[in-house]
Amino acid sequence: MTTKSKLFLCALFTTLILLGLPWLGGEPISFSALWSQSPTLDIDHRILWSLRIPRLLFVVAVGGSLAMLGASYQILFN
Repeated sequence: MTTKSKLFLCALFTTLILLGLPWLGGEPISFSALWSQSPTLDIDHRILWSLRIPRLLFVVAVGGSLAMLGASYQILFN
């Protein structure tokens, strides 16, 4: 397996995880419920956009910064 194919598979796997994570949680959210105009489904919209998406973005930012910090420590101490 070449380096390009490994990098592509890693990027594909990461993208699929990031797209799937907002739909997992204690309160199940239906994808079709987000696009309907029902006032009872407003809670699904608020859960997704007020809680899950900001948490996901925060986790990605923290993980990226920790990865960069680890790489810089390896460069510094090797």
